[in-house]
Amino acid sequence: FPEVGEPETRGNAKAQVARPWVNPIDAAASGAADGVKLAINVAAMLIAFLALLALINALLGWLGGLAHVPQLSLEWLFAKLLAPVAWLLGVPWADAGAIGVLLGKKTVLNEFIAYLDLKTFIDNAKVITSGAQAAGSLPTLSDRSVVLATYALCGFANIGSIGIQIGGMGPLAPTRKSDIARLGVRALIAGALANFVNACIAGLLI
Repeated sequence: FPEVGEPETRGNAKAQVARPWVNPIDAAASGAADGVKLAINVAAMLIAFLALLALINALLGWLGGLAHVPQLSLEWLFAKLLAPVAWLLGVPWADAGAIGVLLGKKTVLNEFIAYLDLKTFIDNAKVITSGAQAAGSLPTLSDRSVVLATYALCGFANIGSIGIQIGGMGPLAPTRKSDIARLGVRALIAGALANFVNACIAGLLI
C-alpha cells in the first residue's frame, strides 16, 4: 500500500558529508594521487590475469603434447565451444569454426587481437577478388560471416576485463570487493550475450 502517514524525517533529514580537503588545490592533489594508485592497481591486476592465462596455456600445451594435441590451449578450447554458438548466430557452418576461433581469442585475450585476425580474412578476400591469388588459396570468410563476427566481437567481455573490473572498481568500494570478484564471470557472460544479441539483430537485417 502507498504511504499515507507523515514521514518523521520530512524536511528534517540532513546529510553530513565529510570534506577531508582544505582547499581546491588539496583536493586536486589528492585526486591525482588516487588516480595514479587506481591506474597502477588496474595495470597490476591485468598483468596478473594475463600471467595466469599464460601459465594455464603452458600447462595445457604440456598436456596437449602428452596427448598428441599440440594446439591445446584456452583459445582452442573456447574455439571448439563457441563454434556452435557462431552457427546459432547465423554464421554458415563452413565458417563457424573460423568464427569460433575468433570468439575464443576475444574471450581469452581481447577483441583487438581477434579483430586483427578478422582483418586478415578480409584482406585475403580482397587479394582473391583482385585476381592476385586463386580462389581457395587463402582462408576467407563469407560477407555475412564477416558482418556477424564484427558485431559478435565488439565488446570487452574477456577474461582480462575481469581483472580490470576488480582492480578499477575494488578501490572505489573496498567493502564490496568480494562481490565485484564474484560477479566477474557473470558480467563476462552477460557482456558476451549482449554482443551475440547485437550479432543476431544484424543477421536479421542482412
